[in-house]
Amino acid sequence: MHILHLPRLGQTMQVGVITNWVVEVGKPFEVGDVLYELETEKNRVEIEAKVPGTLRRILVADNEPLDIGTSIAAVADPGEEVDDPAIDAALAAEATGAPAPTDAPAVAAPPSAGAVAVAGTGASAPGADAGAPSAGAPGAGAGAGAQSAGAGVIGGGTPGAGAEVPAVLAGASPTAVGSGAAAAGAGSVGVDLRPGGASANGTGSDGGGPGRRRVVPRARRVARDLGVDLDGVAGSGPEGQVTIADVEAFAVARATAAQSAAPAALADPTAGRTAAAGTVAAGSAADSVPAGARGGWSVGADGGRFEQLAGVPRAMADSVSRAWRDIPQFVQQITVDATGLLARRETPNGRATLTDLVISAVAAALGEVPQVNARYHDGGLEHYDLTNVGVAVATDRGLIVPTIAGVNPVDVTGIGRRLRELTDRAQHGTLRADDQAPAAVTVSNLGRYGVETGVPLVTEGQTALVFVGAVVERVAVVNGGIVVQPQMGIAIAYDHRVLDGLTAAKFTGALKARLEAR
Repeated sequence: MHILHLPRLGQTMQVGVITNWVVEVGKPFEVGDVLYELETEKNRVEIEAKVPGTLRRILVADNEPLDIGTSIAAVADPGEEVDDPAIDAALAAEATGAPAPTDAPAVAAPPSAGAVAVAGTGASAPGADAGAPSAGAPGAGAGAGAQSAGAGVIGGGTPGAGAEVPAVLAGASPTAVGSGAAAAGAGSVGVDLRPGGASANGTGSDGGGPGRRRVVPRARRVARDLGVDLDGVAGSGPEGQVTIADVEAFAVARATAAQSAAPAALADPTAGRTAAAGTVAAGSAADSVPAGARGGWSVGADGGRFEQLAGVPRAMADSVSRAWRDIPQFVQQITVDATGLLARRETPNGRATLTDLVISAVAAALGEVPQVNARYHDGGLEHYDLTNVGVAVATDRGLIVPTIAGVNPVDVTGIGRRLRELTDRAQHGTLRADDQAPAAVTVSNLGRYGVETGVPLVTEGQTALVFVGAVVERVAVVNGGIVVQPQMGIAIAYDHRVLDGLTAAKFTGALKARLEAR
């Protein structure tokens, strides 16, 4: 048996939302079967199984924002009989880092699949070999639904090198596991812990014991940054796991309570001590902070219609909020003479789009100024060898950003063909894992909507966002004469942690020159 964890689809992914489980609890699946559909702030993909098994328990709700590494399901290996106490024991062992109880033979430690060092812990995390589970605590291995993708693992198991690791491997204090979990007797076929899901016998179990805390690794880091004591935070994740959203909601509630208590503190010196100590009384603002986005409409606080975001819109809202808060950035704007660009749309292999040509120019500019082809994380810069370019695609679920990997600036026809493939898959929700390669630069073309310029926002994992405006005829002075010239506005947002203004200006200039070439 092994536990599936939320995979990291590319290095820019922060949270994910499981919109639908294709495999039902208690049903077996084979290699290549779609297990579930996953949405991030950029994409929606179908996660396929890499090893066969039987889905025994779903640990998370549909349409709930989940942090990387969150435990999402328990899977039995082929021919293995797994009951609820065995699953509870596996979850408890994963939370504490202890081996499974010897009286739970269904939770056996399989052969090791390799390990990678976990920075700062002295521990080792299971490797990124998604073909088989790895040794150690039950559920820590790469399980069914795992699929290799760069530095992470897709579809299950523990993220590989460069990805977030489970709380137990990062030295996190475990929390209660099995809270709300079913405790059916031997022979139970599995439990669905989503809203409306039920155990085989309809009973629940506390299973975790007092004093245990399960915390998503990144949530622990956010808690340190916000000065939040995790002991006071209620977890909304599977089995009571504390997520980033829980920590941020607690911080907001604490600040609100502190502000409300400030006037009273002038008359009563003891007022506000509760808030300062990191606790919030019942009925405070913490009660009004949603634990997660499940989607749907309700009556708003002011009598209007309140729409609870879910899926891509919720993930995007969280992503841009983090970007605005955490990424120092600046924007450089230029006006491009589009005369040559419009002429180059006609190629021997057919008509290219302006977006095709802009992607080609961006790739060429990255070759001239390679400092832009990098991203900031963990106090350093990761430089990319491949020239990958992300492209914003409009879908009925919002903007999604797949990646054209290994762009050849000369092959405009190939760029156009690949862009059409990605656009079609993005709009139909069938993007694959290999469409999620990391890209330092993203192109967003809103010119078709008549937008001439804007102030783009760089999100986590990017270094630059190239905003492309509409082509508009304007009067211009050229060589001392007045002409009517087709012009296109370009605005580029840069991550100031990666680039200074001068280096960014070199890239901006290189892009302008490529776009204006005749």
